[in-house]
Amino acid sequence: MDATSLRVRCACGWEFVGTEDEVVPATQEHGRRVHNMSATRDEVLAMATADTKVETKVADDHPRRDVAPQRMTFPATLEPRRGGGVAVRVPFDPAQTWGDKDRHYVTGTIGGYSARGTLRTVDGDVYLLLGPAWCRDPRVGAGAHVSVSLIPEGPQFGTLPADLKEALGAEPGARRFFESLATFYRNGYVDWIDGAKRPETRAKRIAEAVVALKAGRRQR
Repeated sequence: MDATSLRVRCACGWEFVGTEDEVVPATQEHGRRVHNMSATRDEVLAMATADTKVETKVADDHPRRDVAPQRMTFPATLEPRRGGGVAVRVPFDPAQTWGDKDRHYVTGTIGGYSARGTLRTVDGDVYLLLGPAWCRDPRVGAGAHVSVSLIPEGPQFGTLPADLKEALGAEPGARRFFESLATFYRNGYVDWIDGAKRPETRAKRIAEAVVALKAGRRQR
């Protein structure tokens, strides 16, 4: 399979792999036929992931293997929330799809509108809860039938530089706390480490970060 191959997975279990020109019409047809929903070319491509793993580089020649988390796209009916806003029921287990974490911070689109937040469990179901200010447009109000596309937000363990990933992997407590942090704090740690100019400085910062994370500190 060549490097231009794309993979699309639907929450219903349907999957298609092919070139961009093959994936787009196949996905659009599946949406119309199975879910009675339409999608633009850009929306389909936002759902797609490359069917190859790409090796890239970061500062100081530390390799980063891009194992991007899977983007999940599914149809949903927005549910009203007491006090205003809407709730989006997530039809999959985020722990199985994205790994077991204390919190899942996500970003994506709902009915074409950008959205971000934290997934929460309510009466056994997983939801993304959005406040009244987000759904002022009636097209994304309670009762609306929309297409939802979500992906974990911010740095993920699978996409960290190899040296940082190895250090966190050796300390499960530090890794779990790192993955539970809001995006702002995860970015803070990664940017601080990537800002090191010399290898010995970088190694020292990684060690300090692991100690701080083991101690439950959101910032170094």
